[in-house]
Amino acid sequence: MAAFQRKNREAAIAYDIILESEKLLRSEWQGFIRVEANDGLNPLIDKLVRKYPLRGFDAIHLASALAVFEQLPDSFLFACFDQPLLEAARGEGIETYPHEGSG
Repeated sequence: MAAFQRKNREAAIAYDIILESEKLLRSEWQGFIRVEANDGLNPLIDKLVRKYPLRGFDAIHLASALAVFEQLPDSFLFACFDQPLLEAARGEGIETYPHEGSG
C-alpha cells in the first residue's frame, strides 16, 4: 500500500515492521466499518468546518467518524495524531487516542 511505502521513506521504521503492519491491515480490512463519502455527509462536514479549524479531508474524516460513532457510541475510539483533529473529535464528545493530556 502506498501509505506504508511513504512511511518507510519518511520514518525510521524497520522495513519488516512496515510489512507486518501492511499484512495486518489487509487481513483485518473486511472487519472495518467503511463510510461512503457522499453528499449525505456534506451538512455535517459544513458544520464541522464552521465549528473547528479543520482542513477539508480532516473534516471528512471526522464527519465519517461521527457517522459511525452514532451507531456504536460505547465501542468507539477515534485515533489520529493531528492535534486540531483530535481536539475537534473531543469537542464532539468522542473518546480519542492518544487520550487528552497524553503526549
